[in-house]
Amino acid sequence: MEAEIVLSSIGIILSVINTVTPTIAIYHRAKSQSLHQVPLNFLCLYHACQLSCLIYSIMIVSPSLIIINIITTFLSCINLLLYVMYTGKIEAFLPKYFVSFIMSSFLTMNFASYKFVGSMSSVLKILSSISSLESIKEALKTKDFKVIDIGMAFSGFLASAVWAMFGKITMDVYVYFSSMVGVVICLTLTVVYYYLKFTKKANN
Repeated sequence: MEAEIVLSSIGIILSVINTVTPTIAIYHRAKSQSLHQVPLNFLCLYHACQLSCLIYSIMIVSPSLIIINIITTFLSCINLLLYVMYTGKIEAFLPKYFVSFIMSSFLTMNFASYKFVGSMSSVLKILSSISSLESIKEALKTKDFKVIDIGMAFSGFLASAVWAMFGKITMDVYVYFSSMVGVVICLTLTVVYYYLKFTKKANN
């Protein structure tokens, strides 16, 4: 029980940091005219994942998961809003977002089982992690390590690792499996970032 409390507490802190790092990346890349380097698919899928995780945590009545998912759902929504604001698409985005938010939340809460929602959360988590691999493709193509946001990658690795341990201890297969996928992909992003960075230094 103590390990569960400690891991969930650390996980909450790391997940908040992990959700704030895209905000910083969006702001800085908008200023440098390189906002396209932040994958929009990742932001959309990550927000959908957090909303799904929030509904799942409410269904299984897990206070620690409810707290973190409320925070990360809100922050991931802010990230999306910032992105569309900087790209000038906020007016077209808001109506579609609120309609889809209300409909998906209502249908899921009233007609889906917690097992289905848990599975859906895992799938969305995996898809959001995979979508971040767009950065690796672009970085390898351009040989530019800066395409990968190391803050997002490393904080994602730490948060996923802690939640994977939490899922293993609590025997929550949905949390464990999806978090392990996050660990592998975020670690890959980090390795590619430093490989390209040190390769560039060696060639100069």
